[in-house]
Amino acid sequence: GHADWVRSVRWTQDGGQVLSGSDDGAARVWDEYMKIFDAKTGKLVANLKGHEGTVICLAWTADGTTLISGSNNHSIRMWNTTTWQQINVLTGHTNTVYDITISPNGRILASASFDGTARLWDLENGQPISSPLQHAGNVIVWCASFSTDGRLLATGCYDKNAYIWDIPIILREAGHTKVIQGVIHLPGGQRIMTCSDDGSLQIWNLKSGERIGSDWRDGASEVYVVALSPDGKQVVSGSADDAVRLWDIDTGKVVTKWTGHAGHVRSVRWTQDGGRVLSASFGGTAMVWDVERGETILVIKTWLNLESAIYSPDETMIATGGFNSEKEYIKIFDEKTGKLVTNLKGHTWTVYCLAWTVDGTTLISGSFDESIRTWNTTTWQQINVLTAHTNCVYGIAISPNGRILASASWDRTARLWNLENGKPISSPLQHSNWVRCASFSTDGKLLTTGCDDNNAYTWDIPTILREAGLDDLLLNPNVSLPFLISLPTEDAHPRTVTSPYSRYAIGLYIYLVDSKLMYPRQMLHNDRVSGAGATILIPIDYPQVFSTTQLIILPYVICISSYFFLTSVFSAL
Repeated sequence: GHADWVRSVRWTQDGGQVLSGSDDGAARVWDEYMKIFDAKTGKLVANLKGHEGTVICLAWTADGTTLISGSNNHSIRMWNTTTWQQINVLTGHTNTVYDITISPNGRILASASFDGTARLWDLENGQPISSPLQHAGNVIVWCASFSTDGRLLATGCYDKNAYIWDIPIILREAGHTKVIQGVIHLPGGQRIMTCSDDGSLQIWNLKSGERIGSDWRDGASEVYVVALSPDGKQVVSGSADDAVRLWDIDTGKVVTKWTGHAGHVRSVRWTQDGGRVLSASFGGTAMVWDVERGETILVIKTWLNLESAIYSPDETMIATGGFNSEKEYIKIFDEKTGKLVTNLKGHTWTVYCLAWTVDGTTLISGSFDESIRTWNTTTWQQINVLTAHTNCVYGIAISPNGRILASASWDRTARLWNLENGKPISSPLQHSNWVRCASFSTDGKLLTTGCDDNNAYTWDIPTILREAGLDDLLLNPNVSLPFLISLPTEDAHPRTVTSPYSRYAIGLYIYLVDSKLMYPRQMLHNDRVSGAGATILIPIDYPQVFSTTQLIILPYVICISSYFFLTSVFSAL
């Protein structure tokens, strides 16, 4: 039946049919007896047309509903096995697709190509997952195979080598019946919580992808946002019924409901001590609540239709984002008095999301104008504009170490950004619909996104960074502070870097032990702190975040004299 070489054959799962692919550009489905050369039938079942070149490889999904084919016309095509109509065309390769394989869980397709790459595809929506797996020298990739647990992909190449790759996407949670608006990681690193327009909060096991327990519900109103208390025992949510609810993590029940807003509650935030909650409403008010007493401490009339409100790290200011008829989009208020501090100008449309860097020096905003902007919080001047999204930027999140920004957009992607240079990290993380929210795990190794396809997706950050050659972004940043530093030099004379700060003292040793900060007893030094011949005095006036423990140096004086600490933390100085 074929008019050229037959290069590939596959059985259907039930053994009732055989599919063949040929250099004639056709994929044909045959009765099983033709496959086993029974001369009695040889009956042609279907002739699939769509490829414009040789069909090199074939794969059938486990449920038998979809057939997938790869061709030398660079495309991968998906076919409905009931109607035999083409469902989708996956494009991205720039040369022959020589092999395809499906992950054990049936969610991911891997393709191997003459273009020197292997690619991963989400079989639910046909979108690429992460950037292409680039092989050195663009060597031809002949084949690909998943490990039995689906966590690794092996590829075989023309250079006579095999390569092993981590798979970036771990799982996809499904269970909500409407759009997922918010997602947070829960204590322990094994669970996430999602909130949705279906009026529910749901908890998920990250390893199995299974929902834990039943829905959390209190009424039928859409739940727009959720935030975890610092002690991990409670969550607070904001809803379309204008209410703020406090939930108990252990019971999944509402502890109390706060009312007072005159519009949908679009944003909620905790203070660091867990004593207060900040909520923001589309009706234009930002309200601060005393958690224990359930009373309103502060009401700020922002004259914005609010979408977001956050505390500065030192909790002295509140940043708000939204829009009004005066084309005002970001306003900063004093946390104690509620008075306006400044109005930031730069965005041209609604600001949906805000984030403050841990050191408090930079505010970040995402907008309907498709841009992400960074602002200096001393001068309130715009620092940078991050452009790559092609639709509204609806959610942003900063990694725990402060070096990576994640953005969620209506362009159906999430993106990772290097905050040190403002550049994108790797290709966008593709989704099948609008992406509304993003949340990092506490160790920064997982990113979870919420999508308008009613699913939440979890992505492996180390794998994405490794592919981009930016593994170091998982580490905590080196310190760059105006310290007074004395270090030994080759001529035995100390080299001193001076500081404009004047108040110094010597007092407390700090040691880094197994990534935990240890505070031994206070010691008064009788002589120069030597160790390895290094002394560093940190000014009282300069609070900052540093080291692999994200220590916040409070306004008291610290002396550091541990050599191994210096070499690891201050290597860039």
